[in-house]
Amino acid sequence: MTIITHKDPTQLSSSAHLLKTLFNIKFTRAKERHAVAMGFPSSNHLLNQIKLAEVSCDFSVYIGILKADMLKHHQISIDDKQAEALATQLSHSLF
Repeated sequence: MTIITHKDPTQLSSSAHLLKTLFNIKFTRAKERHAVAMGFPSSNHLLNQIKLAEVSCDFSVYIGILKADMLKHHQISIDDKQAEALATQLSHSLF
């Protein structure tokens, strides 16, 4: 089981850059997609919570939300191979 954890605001930026690179979307949109997948209504809400305390999310929940959100807003379908690569890269950059 993979858990995505943010202990400081730089980890939000790192995750957004990863999504930006993997899916060729704008950085601000990547931040929003990441925040929604983490269970927050916006990147500002996620950022404010990170400043207060560590924020964690199970990757299986995260990827389910991210897949639906990317398809809805960007018409990008995330396959299992991309999801696995994302899990690996997020776990290496955030733990």
